[in-house]
Amino acid sequence: MFQKSIKAILVLSLLFLMTGCSWKNEPLVKEQGNSEQESYVYKNADLGFTITLPKDFNHYEVQRKNLGDKTDVEFYVLTSDQTFVTDFKGFGKIMTIRVASNEAGSDGFVNLTKTKDKFYFVKFWEAAPEDWKERFNNEFKKELTSSFKLND
Repeated sequence: MFQKSIKAILVLSLLFLMTGCSWKNEPLVKEQGNSEQESYVYKNADLGFTITLPKDFNHYEVQRKNLGDKTDVEFYVLTSDQTFVTDFKGFGKIMTIRVASNEAGSDGFVNLTKTKDKFYFVKFWEAAPEDWKERFNNEFKKELTSSFKLND
């Protein structure tokens, strides 16, 4: 009888833990790369795009958020600025690529391109952390946006 109670508690605990984890946003996905690389190619087959990220994105991370008729792909880079407010300690959200079925609800985003059924937008952080202020400028943004390509 005692063993059945322990088994039941363990099963219930496991179910509780599994259910609790499913309520959270999708976790950051660690991209592989090393500091020797000149750039990183991020390809998203589901959403139909590829973007080449500069060497500054070393150890970048990505989080995908499904928001009904739109999906945000958030790119995070390392920052040593302890005063920078962020979602994840030690990382700053440098840009978000939004893929949507229409243009509605994309205020603050800049149009990248569109296909017959998808609109692609980008939004950069409004203020860069201290250790990114010199690197992050209009030329840097132009390099990123010009590397955005639709998959064949």
